[in-house]
Order: sequence, then C-alpha cells, then structure tokens
Amino acid sequence: MIAATKSHALNAQAVELIQEGNFEKAILVLRAALNNLAAGSILRSQSQPPEKISVSTNNWKGDLLLIRSVPSLKHTFTCQDHHTVTMFDRALYMEATTDPDIISSSALGQNTIAAILLYNVGLVHQLQGIQNPSKQRDNFENAMEAYQRAAAILENTFTTENVVVGLVNLSIRNNMGHIYSHFCEGRKAQWCLDWLRFILEVSPASEGGFSQDFLIFHMNVVTLHGKQDAVAAAA
Repeated sequence: MIAATKSHALNAQAVELIQEGNFEKAILVLRAALNNLAAGSILRSQSQPPEKISVSTNNWKGDLLLIRSVPSLKHTFTCQDHHTVTMFDRALYMEATTDPDIISSSALGQNTIAAILLYNVGLVHQLQGIQNPSKQRDNFENAMEAYQRAAAILENTFTTENVVVGLVNLSIRNNMGHIYSHFCEGRKAQWCLDWLRFILEVSPASEGGFSQDFLIFHMNVVTLHGKQDAVAAAA
C-alpha cells in the first residue's frame, strides 16, 4: 500500500478515536501515520504573512480532495474562554471516495494529508489541555508545535496553480489563534485572524459557503479582526 494512502486510512481510524474521546490512542495512531508518511522529517520553515503569498484561483485543484470534519467527543468542558478566538473543535479527514492517486502522486495530496494529520495531533493536545487545566500549558505548547508544522507544510504548497486547501488551513490558523489569545498574545492572535480573512477571500471552497464549518471562521474574523484588545484572554 502506498505510504500516503495508508496514512490516509490511519487518519480515519484516529478520527473515530477522537470522536470516542480516546485521545491517548488517537495520538499513537496519528504518530504512526506521520511516521509512515515520513512527514516527521519535514522541517518547519518560517511562516510568512498572508500578503506575501501569491496565489491564483484559475486552476483550482483543491476540490479534488474531499475534506470533511466531524465533531470531537461531546465533552462537558468548554472550548471557549472569554474574549478569545473561538476554537474549532472538529477533527479532519479525507473522504474514502477521494481518488488515492491524487493523494499519493501529487505534492498537494501528500502535503494535505500530512497537514491534516498534524492538525489532528494538535487538536487532540488542545482538547487535552482544555480538559485538564493542570497540564494545559504543556498540552497547548504541543498543540502549537503541531499546528506550526502543519501551517508551514501548507505554505510550501502554495503555487501559481493551486491555492491552499481552505478548510485545513482555516482550522489550523483558527486554533493557533485560540491558543495565542488564551495566553494574551494579541499580536500573534491578530496575525492568525489576518490569515483567516485572507483564506476566506481567496479560497473557492468558502465562496458562498456559509456552512457550519466555515461559520466559526467567519464569526471570528467579523467579531475579532483588528481588535487586539478583544482577543486577549480576560484576566
């Protein structure tokens, strides 16, 4: 089985575990998928501000990657702190009907599955941090590391022929913003909101698509963008 296709299947298993609330096992499966994909060797590059990224929507290929989200465990703890970027607490996966050749034979497909895996790793750590306040900082730092690696991979996927896979990048940037705002890092949170606004503007996947997934990103941009004081966690 081709590495990317196998990692795609492992990610589907991990998503089911996340839905069940089995976070520890989900992390193990996700790391196995990353090792299989050799995504762990991808070096994190310095992230660029959105205005420095050149994209074109003329030859959009992202619609060939059928990416969906599912809610994480129905938990009793809140994902929202007062005045912070609202967290996107949904796991991501590619539908089984996605052409395996697209995943395994193109840089866009391989990088997208790597970013999805890293996003799901970050999501699990972030949920663990919310669930267990005594270990919140460590879990949030682990989540941020995974998100940053995922964001760097997607930035390297930008070309004149492709724009970023919208839902994946929005999910990553949004949850980075949640962590930054939780720790009162207003400038960094605003940088994430800049990215959200940029992706919503250039991604055909979100055009006219005020679906449940995209509503939270639109809401964060509309209510918080340009308001640095508003995204700092309440004392």
